[in-house]
Amino acid sequence: LFAAGAVNVSFLSLVVDRLVRRLHGLLDMDALTQLTNRGGLERRLAEAWAGSVRHGSRLSLAFIDINDFKQVNDVGGHEAGDRVIQAVATALQLGARQTDQVGRWGGDEFLVVMPHTDAEAAQLALQRLRERVREAAIAMPPGCAPLSLSIGVATRDQNDTDFQAL
Repeated sequence: LFAAGAVNVSFLSLVVDRLVRRLHGLLDMDALTQLTNRGGLERRLAEAWAGSVRHGSRLSLAFIDINDFKQVNDVGGHEAGDRVIQAVATALQLGARQTDQVGRWGGDEFLVVMPHTDAEAAQLALQRLRERVREAAIAMPPGCAPLSLSIGVATRDQNDTDFQAL
């Protein structure tokens, strides 16, 4: 009887552990894009920052914004805006390197965390991402300007005191 109880407790522990991990994953996921959300990005960025400091490795971040996005919502409505955000998110995710973390920062803004990446490598990776979005030929509502992105990049250096400074 004791052995059966121990097996049941062990099994329940495994089930609860899996449920907790799944819940954490859902809490870190943006519902619209299925990318990591801002809270999840902040946690992953903190981990990447700590690893970069500990090992003396490079860390770059890219902030991506869809240009003139307000016009998409104004002309095509929020459903059209959601479709554009989803399409950009998919293109960014498919174009990102395996080591990069792409997420939705909020609204029409995305963040890419690029561990072990110096400024030059980040620029090359971002050029590929921009090309991937261009190749996706994302449809914009009639009357809207063609899709374009603004991308800013920063690389950790000794003057950055924490990931917020970066």
